[in-house]
Order: sequence, then structure tokens, then C-alpha cells
Amino acid sequence: MNLLNKYKVSLTILFLLMGFFLFKDSLSIGQQNPQKEATQEKQLKIVSTKPNPLDNAIILPTQDIEITFNMPVMKSEVKHKFDPETLEYDLEVLNGINTSYGQTFRFKFKKPLQLGSGLTLFILPNTHTEDGIKLDQEFIYHIKTISYQGV
Repeated sequence: MNLLNKYKVSLTILFLLMGFFLFKDSLSIGQQNPQKEATQEKQLKIVSTKPNPLDNAIILPTQDIEITFNMPVMKSEVKHKFDPETLEYDLEVLNGINTSYGQTFRFKFKKPLQLGSGLTLFILPNTHTEDGIKLDQEFIYHIKTISYQGV
């Protein structure tokens, strides 16, 4: 073989090896990302609230509160409490349980709240999906109603 042919063969082998290593790296990167995404998706989280942000929100006495989770949760598994505990409310499911997009719940107060009053909503960490996936922490929201300033 002459020198030019040896040079062509060497370059071809070099390019093939470089292509192999680049392709191998791209495969390993593609395999790592789905594992991270799967881990993140397997954790129950609160993804939105209404009003937003809910903590330190000032609401109307007749305003409802909504919480949306990133996974379907059964109504009976939304573990929560209010302070004061004497509040009368209904917990409503806003979208069906069979959605893969998450689950929204509405806290609808039976009577208007007092003007200028404060309340605290606790979403407890034992809230879980049908599969047993739990919240990673307790969520605490401090809420006030608008106050009456008078004339």
C-alpha cells in the first residue's frame, strides 16, 4: 500500500472510532435523563394553588381555595386541617380521578368567613395517591380575609 492509502485508512478508522464514542456518549445521556424524570414524577407535589400564591394570601370572605396535585389523588386521601378547626367547608373534586394530569380540589366554605379573620390550611404529609405515593412534606398556608375599614 502506498502512503496515501495508509493515510486514508487511518483517517477512516479514526473517524469511525470518534463516531462510535460520540454515539455511545449520547446513548448514555439519553438513558440517564428518563431515570431522573421518572424519579421526579414519582413524587406527589402541589403544583398550583388558587389564589396563587396561597401563603399569606388575602381573600374575599366568600372565596374558595383550590389546590392542584401533580398526580391523581382520591378525595379521601387528601389529609388536611384548618385552624381554626370550627370552619365549615366542603372539599370538592374539580376534575375526575382518572386523569393523568393531576388532581384539583376546592375547599368551599359553607358560610362566608369573617372580615379581617385569619386561617391556616395544613396539607399533611400523609396525603397520598392510590398507589401510596406521599407528599414529601407538610404544606402550611396562612390566609387572611379582607378587612373592613369602615367609613
